[in-house]
Formats: sequence, C-alpha cells, structure tokens
Amino acid sequence: MASDQGFHFPPILNGMDYLASAVEQLADDEEENSLKYGVLHLQAAAEVLLKVRLVEEHWSLIFKNPGLASRESYDRGDFESCTLEGAIERLEKISEIPISEKAKGRIKRLSRHRNQLQHYGARLESSNAVRAVAVDVLDFLVDFIVGWIGPEPDSEEFDDYHNRVDEIRKNLHRVEELVDKRFKRVTKDLTENDFVAPCPACGRISLVLDDIKSAKCRFCHSFWPNAGISPLGALTPEKIEEAENRCRICGRVTFLLDIYSSTWTLGKEVTEYEEITIVDRAEYCLKCNTAINTRYVANQP
Repeated sequence: MASDQGFHFPPILNGMDYLASAVEQLADDEEENSLKYGVLHLQAAAEVLLKVRLVEEHWSLIFKNPGLASRESYDRGDFESCTLEGAIERLEKISEIPISEKAKGRIKRLSRHRNQLQHYGARLESSNAVRAVAVDVLDFLVDFIVGWIGPEPDSEEFDDYHNRVDEIRKNLHRVEELVDKRFKRVTKDLTENDFVAPCPACGRISLVLDDIKSAKCRFCHSFWPNAGISPLGALTPEKIEEAENRCRICGRVTFLLDIYSSTWTLGKEVTEYEEITIVDRAEYCLKCNTAINTRYVANQP
C-alpha cells in the first residue's frame, strides 16, 4: 500500500476553487441548495483571495496581530488570522489597493448572509436580493484577481490559474444573465415619471418611491419605511405633517432612507480594530424628484 503523502493546495488555487464553485452554484436557479452553497463558497473565496494579496505584501499581515506574528506559526498554519474587514482595511492602507465603497458594502452584506446560513440556519431575505449582491461581489473578485494577484509566469500554478480565470469568466455571464433578465421583467412598466432609487438590499435601481410612508423594491421585494416619519406613531396625514424633514425647494415632507451597517477601523492601538456603526442616509423629495445623499457616523463602541 502506498504511504500517505498528505495533500497540499496552494492558497491562490484554493481561493480560485471556491470562486469557480460559487459561480457554478449561483448560475443554477433550479436546485434549492445552489444559492446557499454559492453564498458560502463566495464568502470563502473572498476571504482567501484577499488574504493571498496580503501575504504577497508580507506574510505577517494576515495575522490578527501582526506584531505577535512568527514565521514558525505561519508555516504551520497555526495562528488566528485577521477578519475579512481587517484584510480590506490593510489592503487599502498598506498595499494602497483601492476598493470602492460599493464593493465593501456588498462584501459586508454577503458576510452577513454567510453567517446567517452557516451559524444560525436563518431564513435569508429575497433570493433575488442575495443573488444580486453575489453578482456584485463576483464582479469585484474577478477584477481583483486579474489586477492584483496571480502566480509568476514561471511558476507551477500559472497555467492552471489562468485556465480557471477563463472558466470563471464564462460562467459569470450566466449568473449576470439571470439577474438582468429578472430586472428587465420587473421594471418594464416603469416610465420616466416614476421616481426610482437604488435599493439598499440588492443594489438595483428598482426601489419605487410612490408613497411617503414606505417604499418597496420591484426586484427583491424588500420593504423600506420612511425613517423621517416612522417615529411619529400613527401615520395619519396630520401626523406626517409634523415631520421636520422637509424639502428646501418645495417645503414638502421628504422620504428619509437610512441604511445601517458596520465597518472596522484602527483603534488607539494600531494592531487592534474597532467596529463602528455607520449610517448611509438618502433624502428624497417625491414632488421635486430630487435626492440628497449624506454619510455619517451614527455611533461608536
């Protein structure tokens, strides 16, 4: 009997395997479990591939606390690594790799979906919203692996890596087609007179603002109350008129859309990250069809 030689998967190819599997699962809208495994594998791909780039900068950067990193622990794989949020922060600040706010927001939302599925078995929001978020993360990762990571031309992984990139690109079109087909179908009756905004859940411009009390997304069916009037209690016309959020042009009560999320930033100790809660606020006037977007820190721990 042959001796057990163990096995070895280079991190970059390991991440590519996760990514290829995610694309294949997300392109399948027939099997009930496909979306679940697509989310789990896509989250794993994001974490592995972003950390591969950190290692290219320096191996100690994937430790939770780089100041306590040792080469022996790294070679054994016996250490606590940084979070995905921490990896993004380090890529931006140390490697100077630009990552858009949209990409960061989608990765965070995908992380929440993954945690709900893996740890709590929770029922997710609309499958259409989850698939739409996944497409945005896929787009980011494909650009990332082409632009910022990849084996050297003379390495053993070079041919295998680029063959996988080509296959991922082909399958990615299948996922995008599913999302585009649905988007066109659910928005085909909208006209230029309809006030439509980006949906915080799925990111598609399909949140129809036709009621001062609340809005609903055509694409993912998510529901969003007007944060400017929801604390007022019974939403009668008289009560709504008590709202202080007003359009500076026409004086009408505006629609406030508040989206809460969290991010990580370096604390007083540069090796520790602190979580802060942020609010993205969009303010819309339904009469003037105007929008004012602001971003501000809601609270800190």
